[in-house]
Amino acid sequence: MLSTMLTGAIFGASLGFLILLVTVLIAQGKKQRAIVTLESNGDLWPQIEAWCSQHGYALREQDEQRRLYQHGKGFWQAAGRFQASRNGNVWQLEGWLHMNAFITRAELALDETGPVAKVPRDKRKKEFNALLGQLGAAAL
Repeated sequence: MLSTMLTGAIFGASLGFLILLVTVLIAQGKKQRAIVTLESNGDLWPQIEAWCSQHGYALREQDEQRRLYQHGKGFWQAAGRFQASRNGNVWQLEGWLHMNAFITRAELALDETGPVAKVPRDKRKKEFNALLGQLGAAAL
């Protein structure tokens, strides 16, 4: 009985990893990031920070003109990533899913279509569109 359970567990884990790996490999051939550019003379950082805090995005990297945020750990489900950068009065906002299959990684744009990571992609896209609306930009 124990050997049957162990065999089933090994088979299930192997199948799960194989499905994850195929999903990430498919995502590698898709659009990597949704990119929106807008102009604003004001400082958008306070609005961006408030949105990130409200939706559970944590700051991962930052320099004087760019900030990268992540939602989730990306272990069992694709992590949502959001990056904002500023060059004068031009702002660039990027949204994507970071997918990790341990031996390979992929980025998948929030505005990509198809069944790959559809549920988390749609959820993050809805949140990203809310931010775009607050900033006066068109939705994806």
